[in-house]
Amino acid sequence: MSNLYDNEQHFQLLVETLPGVVYRRRNDALASILYVNEAVESLTGYTREAFLEGMTTFAGLCHLEDRAAYDADIERAVHGRHAFHVVYRLRHRSGDWRWVEEHGVGIYRDGELESVQGFISDINDRRMAERRTEARRERTQATIAKQLIHEASHDGLTGLINRAEFGRRLERALQSARAGLAHHALCYLDLDRFKQVNDTGGHVAGDAVLRQVVKELSAALRARDTLARLGGDEFGLLLEHCNPEQADQVATNLLQVMRKARFLWQGRELSIGISIGVAPISAASESSTAVLAEADAACYRAKRLGGNCVQVSGGTVAIVLSN
Repeated sequence: MSNLYDNEQHFQLLVETLPGVVYRRRNDALASILYVNEAVESLTGYTREAFLEGMTTFAGLCHLEDRAAYDADIERAVHGRHAFHVVYRLRHRSGDWRWVEEHGVGIYRDGELESVQGFISDINDRRMAERRTEARRERTQATIAKQLIHEASHDGLTGLINRAEFGRRLERALQSARAGLAHHALCYLDLDRFKQVNDTGGHVAGDAVLRQVVKELSAALRARDTLARLGGDEFGLLLEHCNPEQADQVATNLLQVMRKARFLWQGRELSIGISIGVAPISAASESSTAVLAEADAACYRAKRLGGNCVQVSGGTVAIVLSN
């Protein structure tokens, strides 16, 4: 008898010193608490007496958004005669919400459910850490997705949009011109004497010069202008809300910019020029492909004139700068 008493005393001491909440409640509508250890005060801010006297219950402290699942999970488990495990937010007396984890089982007598006993542990720190980890994972995934989208539409060397994305923007501009909403223009740019750079300095020198060229051209454009790398040393420039005369001025200004710029490689100055073809985008334009072909043909004519000049679609020479 003494051993049994000692064992019970030892078990009671163990239960009272556990960091989590051990409880036993009736299986009735009020779910009144029959027993709860002292850990309940630290977890909830309410005294043990408040629970034993029915002034509060764990279900009553459960967050409203979690309550339906809480009740359903426990009900289903105890009547199915298996253990339950629920995670929910529990309101501390201070008003703070903490995530807790509750494990429990139904106690049966003569085949009837008599009570429910369980153990509640504070998992708020762990839950917050998990949420921070999940938030970081989501941010990482969003960053990767954003990067993939960017890489799919941009040139890796210069950071400009690529040919595919430029084609989409050109098509949108054509649609707005056809709707009578605006006039636009397209410039096709091809660097002069760029092959010599690659032949003498290799592709490393060529890549460095391309980045310098993009920096110079971009600084001379309006915020709404779109510069794209179409391939190699060829670029496309979409000038939205820009009539032919304005487009001519922009192209001429780019010639001047390129003429004044100093392109250096390993301390040596390189002679780089540019040929530009200009084509208007209007309601009469056949297609975006046709507009691009017109600008490309005009650029080719500028090349044949010796470079460093602008040709407008139709053959008009806008300006020629001496090399």
